[in-house]
Amino acid sequence: MALWDDLVWRKAEISNENQEFEKLECEKAEISNENHEFEKLECEKAEVSNENLEFQQLECEKAKISNESRDLTKLMYENQGSDWLLH
Repeated sequence: MALWDDLVWRKAEISNENQEFEKLECEKAEISNENHEFEKLECEKAEVSNENLEFQQLECEKAKISNESRDLTKLMYENQGSDWLLH
């Protein structure tokens, strides 16, 4: 009977080990999902960073155009003044 009891005891131990293993497998899957979510967020972060760079480039172009417009307006006024002197 002692052998039978030992086998039943060992079966219970193996069952517990299997449950622990399954629990660890679930945790592993959760971590894998979290890693996937993190990688997805990193991609979104990179996209936003690229959009910010594009926005900054557009702001620079806008400033250049504004400066060019100001320079043209200044030249127009200067030319109007010289035209007025010619008449």
